[in-house]
Amino acid sequence: MRLKLLLLLLGVITMSGLGVVVMQGANANEPRLYIRSLFDIQYAFCDIKTNGVTGMDNRNSARRGRGFGTASTASMLFMTNGENEISLEFGALGWFSPDKISDETRNHFNPEAKCTLELTAMRGKKSEVLTAIEVAIDKNGQPVAITPANEAKYAAISTPVVRHTIQAENVEAGHEDKDYFYIRKFPPDMTLYRFSRNVKISGLPDWEWEKATPYTDTPEQRRQLQQAYVAVWQAYNAKDLNTLRDQQKVALKAWAWASGETEESVFADQSVYHNIKIKSFKMKPINWDDYRVKIMNQGRMVRLVNKSDPESSPISYYYVDEEDGETVLATVAPIFSLINGRFVQVI
Repeated sequence: MRLKLLLLLLGVITMSGLGVVVMQGANANEPRLYIRSLFDIQYAFCDIKTNGVTGMDNRNSARRGRGFGTASTASMLFMTNGENEISLEFGALGWFSPDKISDETRNHFNPEAKCTLELTAMRGKKSEVLTAIEVAIDKNGQPVAITPANEAKYAAISTPVVRHTIQAENVEAGHEDKDYFYIRKFPPDMTLYRFSRNVKISGLPDWEWEKATPYTDTPEQRRQLQQAYVAVWQAYNAKDLNTLRDQQKVALKAWAWASGETEESVFADQSVYHNIKIKSFKMKPINWDDYRVKIMNQGRMVRLVNKSDPESSPISYYYVDEEDGETVLATVAPIFSLINGRFVQVI
């Protein structure tokens, strides 16, 4: 058996090159503007975030001891017009090692470790880096921010890079099927170095989540959020594509805007759209004690995450892989916002 976390349309954003938006006041005949976060990671773990929401990380590569990753994320989906935060959380590969070693040894960096994040705008064949964060290892073996070559230009719309030492979120055994739980996927007591800066952006559309009532995890809000998850779970369990499509309509509209595709093509491109048709497809029952709340983007976005594996959500299911016969545990991780008194899938 194996775990397969499907980072889909409605979950952690890993799609590349989807930051599409028309600039305010731009000529309709001009090429569309793309704003996305391009990153390059070497010999380290790095988590790329926009306004506190993970766009992508290289956790799987880090678990294999490699620590590489080059891609881009649709960061504009988490941004508003005005000031936004971009950040990266940087960690040593030793934390993922199965060997019995000290935390001091785990926190030792490869001297070639680095992570570069560039917030990039593109229109047609033209592209421009709006701001950037570059992290490397200094002579003392510590991760530090390197001044980019174009920092003078970036400083016009960005604040200086700030570094904080933080602890990665810890997980608990016992909330995920033991066949799918790996303690070193989210290493206990892992030290991370967070580098962030704010940047002013304009030309974005008004996303539905901007209207959200901040989530503060009151008992009533938690009850409503759980009800929203149950409604989604039931639609998957019934294999009711029409209801699923309706539940995702706000998110589908955002992704269609961002990708230039139709809402229907975005919906049909989800892996679960195909997996749901497999005869062995079976929803995993929800035990609310297995989940905690993750609040993001100043409370305007929220999701439930598994206490043993924060990439898993209450919308999880099993199916048998038709190629190798293995039982797969997959998850769909929608992000909700509380809009006009109800929780809506917004990404």
